[in-house]
Amino acid sequence: MIQMVFRPPRMNYYQRLKWNLFLFMLMVVCLPLPIVAGTIYRYYQTYVRTTVEQNLKAVVEKRRTAIEVFLSERVAYLQTLAHIRCVNPRSGQRGLEYLFSVVKPLSDSFVDMGMIDHRGRQIAYVGPFDLKGKDYSDSLWFQQVRKSGVYISDVFLGFRHIPHLAIAVRGAGDGPPWYLRATINTETFKRLISSGQVGAIRDAYLYKSDKTLQLHQGGSKPIDPATITLPRPGEISVGTVTTVDGHRMLTAVGWLNHNRWLLLVAEDPTSEFVSLYQARRVGLFLFFIAVVVIGAITFYAAHWIVRKIQVADRQKDMIQEHMSRTGKLVSLGKMAAGLAHEINNPLAIISESAGYAKEVMDMAEAQGRPLTPEQRREIYTALDDIIKESFRGKDITQQLLGFARGPDAKIMEVDINKLVGELLKSYARILTKTGKVRVVDRFDRNMPIIKTDPSQLQQVLINLIDNAIHFTKERGGLITLSTEAHADHVLIKVTDDGPGIPENIKKRLFDPFFTTKPVGQGTGLGLAICYGIVKKLGGEIFVESGEEGKGSTFTVKLPHSPPLEEVPS
Repeated sequence: MIQMVFRPPRMNYYQRLKWNLFLFMLMVVCLPLPIVAGTIYRYYQTYVRTTVEQNLKAVVEKRRTAIEVFLSERVAYLQTLAHIRCVNPRSGQRGLEYLFSVVKPLSDSFVDMGMIDHRGRQIAYVGPFDLKGKDYSDSLWFQQVRKSGVYISDVFLGFRHIPHLAIAVRGAGDGPPWYLRATINTETFKRLISSGQVGAIRDAYLYKSDKTLQLHQGGSKPIDPATITLPRPGEISVGTVTTVDGHRMLTAVGWLNHNRWLLLVAEDPTSEFVSLYQARRVGLFLFFIAVVVIGAITFYAAHWIVRKIQVADRQKDMIQEHMSRTGKLVSLGKMAAGLAHEINNPLAIISESAGYAKEVMDMAEAQGRPLTPEQRREIYTALDDIIKESFRGKDITQQLLGFARGPDAKIMEVDINKLVGELLKSYARILTKTGKVRVVDRFDRNMPIIKTDPSQLQQVLINLIDNAIHFTKERGGLITLSTEAHADHVLIKVTDDGPGIPENIKKRLFDPFFTTKPVGQGTGLGLAICYGIVKKLGGEIFVESGEEGKGSTFTVKLPHSPPLEEVPS
């Protein structure tokens, strides 16, 4: 059974360029968005939280003031009543009933009222409970009111077994001290600690100084006392507490009743931060929309830019191809001019040998006798010369055909040493006549067979050799063609002992139309064409030159196999 494995297609150069450009532009454009949005959200969050905290503080301050005023008023009520002459221990139950009947319509906050003598016994009582005759001598509130004259109790159960708050004051008179005590309606007090409730759902708590809960108004669970942080006297602090079921609440806490009670107002943060959460959701939605829109625009821009680059590259390739062909023809013409003399030599020998053989045969025919053995040997020698020189001419012709091979030759396996050797052999024939310039080889015998375009590589080497010859032919010199094998690449070096290359010129050698040759002797395209061809074959070309007058070395670095051809999208 044949198992087919799917491999995703590899992106070509332009596809990679488009995606890289798209991602880069998207990052540049979108990166500031979360920073700006985060900063704005942070400032808005701080503003909302500060506003909520200030509101909570204001609520606690208002409720604390209302409670303090309420208690002060009730104390003042009782003190005023305790100084009325008709109300005293002698008037007893009747006087207290009359007093309560007058006070009750004016203030419904009083649940009951009692009169206690100096021994702590309640001698008169008006209210819904049967408390007349109760002994309060051991009660804390009685001890405190005897000492200070005024006492406001905590919320406690007492004899009536329901939560209540009592206020006691010392009565007036010349006899033994007595005390007027009134109970505050708990529901009225609950409404008081939850007064001013507007908008947010808040819970109100009244604690003792030891964090014991007295009253709770609201629907949330009680607060874990361990999470309550006590404020400084006179201050209102804002913080976070946790209810007994683990729910976090935002709170404001302040002291009241001479730092005996702790008023705490708590609210669920989600009820106040609804606008903040809504702003965050809207911000995230707008950020997503912005990223999508920016992404679409950026992708289109990247696609448009890459298409322009692709068109420009195609035009550049066409120009380079034209330049390459022109350079090839120029190089071929120069070489053909030199090799024409070489072709003439075998042709002259062939012509002379054929003419000599014909003369020998004509002479034998004129004498009317067969060829002598010596004449036969001369004819055979002439024929051998003809065959030898024919092959020599064929050799030269094959080399010319190799140089003239089209620029569109396919990538194939190439023996670098053989290719460079053929070039060297051709140039050696031409240069032996001048006697001034010599071309030698220094080949690495371990050179591997590589894959490249032999035709275009020949053109590169011809340009480099021609340049070397140009700068050494005046005073003579040595040109060395060498090869080196490495693990993943090969090097081909063209070294001359000419005048060298100054540093300021070296930087511009591969620029198109830059030349140091006299006008009419160079176009400035040779090295630029070489650079383009080598890059296209996946290699590099660079020049080394020491001090002026010490010659120079051009090195062509080629991989064992060229990179895969990029197919435009």
